[in-house]
Amino acid sequence: MKILITDTLFLLLSANTFACCDENLRATANFDSCLIEAEQGHAEAQYNLGLMYVGGQGAAQDCKWASTWLQKAAEQDYAMAQYSLGYMYAAGQGIA
Repeated sequence: MKILITDTLFLLLSANTFACCDENLRATANFDSCLIEAEQGHAEAQYNLGLMYVGGQGAAQDCKWASTWLQKAAEQDYAMAQYSLGYMYAAGQGIA
């Protein structure tokens, strides 16, 4: 019985570790696809990329890059990017 419990615990811990790795891989893949679309000028992708930089999802957290991508989306009248950029100005995040 003790061996069964230990084996079960090991499997559960292993599954959680792999789930974490899968999550990191998904975030990186998501970042890469957003970057491609953002560089092509898609406002929603630029906005999403900005948020990824703010949260450090798929890339290192970087408020300067976040504000750069949010600015590009905001210039295309993407309202959520305008709001997020305004918030960054108010909070002094990544913007002098």
